[in-house]
Order: sequence, then C-alpha cells, then structure tokens
Amino acid sequence: MGADTYASRRGCGAQEELANNLGHLGEEEVAEVKRGLWVAYDAHDGQKRKSGEPYIIHPVAVARILADLHLDRESIIAGLLHDTVRRLVRVHCLAPPPGTLMDSDRSWE
Repeated sequence: MGADTYASRRGCGAQEELANNLGHLGEEEVAEVKRGLWVAYDAHDGQKRKSGEPYIIHPVAVARILADLHLDRESIIAGLLHDTVRRLVRVHCLAPPPGTLMDSDRSWE
C-alpha cells in the first residue's frame, strides 16, 4: 500500500459513516461490504479529486446512498467498486462465480 495508510483511511471517516447505514444487513453481509470498502481503498490509493480530497469519498458516498435505500450487499459493494475496474485487476476476488450474480442465496465465500 502506498501513502494511503490505515490511519489516514480512518481519518477520512468513510468506514464509520458507511457502517452506520448497514443496520439492515446481517453480520456476514456487513463483513463482505467492509471487504469491498478495503478493495476500493486499495484501488484508489493515492488518488485525489480535483478538490484535493481523497477520491474514495465518491464511491463511499454512492455506497451510503445505496445503503440508505436498504439495498442488498451486492448493490452496496457495486457502489464501492464502480470506479475500480479501470484501476484494479483483482476486483474478481469479490465476485461470485459467473452465472450466479442474481442468485441471492449463494455465498461469496
């Protein structure tokens, strides 16, 4: 990991803000969303918006909106990762096997 350390991540408050909106999800689902958050952090490590703020603020804001709407974990994780495909080859580590995306009963583990 580059200059974006765990301490600076926590300073951004993204994890806490998102966690406050996940009460409708089960414990395992929340853990998967947190994994998605860390993948998003890694993908945007060192990336800044034109304003100078960390880029991660945008995908977390999208995920918070989806969580406020009480959408499922897959939708919230998609919000976190929607800008990572161009930047991160290993996003596949979170994806379910091909052809099972719509199977909500299938575990990602």
